[in-house]
Amino acid sequence: MPVVRSNPFWMQVQVLSRMRAGGKVSAALVALGATAEEVSAARDWADEQGLWTLGHPMSTYSRLLGAPQKVQTHPEDADEYHRLEWGYRFPAWPDYLLSVFGSTDGVAAGLQFVAVEPRRVPLPERRTGAASNDLPSLADAAGNLPGWSFLEQEILQVLPGPTLIESWYPQSDYECHLPRQAGTLPSRWVAGLDFGLFQYLVPLP
Repeated sequence: MPVVRSNPFWMQVQVLSRMRAGGKVSAALVALGATAEEVSAARDWADEQGLWTLGHPMSTYSRLLGAPQKVQTHPEDADEYHRLEWGYRFPAWPDYLLSVFGSTDGVAAGLQFVAVEPRRVPLPERRTGAASNDLPSLADAAGNLPGWSFLEQEILQVLPGPTLIESWYPQSDYECHLPRQAGTLPSRWVAGLDFGLFQYLVPLP
């Protein structure tokens, strides 16, 4: 007898299918019990529901997922499509809310992860006993940052001098420069974020 999947299941899977943190995504799909066929079906489901149609109504999410766990307005935001926020909690991301942002008249602009509550930003951990100005240690630590460990609005606190080099919803890529060792030119890295959530940090040639 086929398994009947809920709308929250499909929502999580369709978001996961568009994220680039391979190991984290695979583990989350296994935890949800999602098959490869269901990953493809989740994308079809999202298209059928109009979730990737430009200017779809925010009410689509309350119809599919029920009342949001967070409702907040941002009347001072310069972006009129970022002034209303509905946040939903999902098992795949226990530390975050997946928020729908839109205009006050209910036109959705997209999904973005936000922190469940105010928190300390998880900075890269240097080698045990390393001094705070140990530059090679910082590079090593940043290279080992785990996926999903920080949000886009926290990137300035985690990585030195990030510069946005590409943005195509839901992906954003930032270039930053990490020192190899004192007295040498810094190495170039790219931090990839999806839906405003960090996915990976990779060195550039």
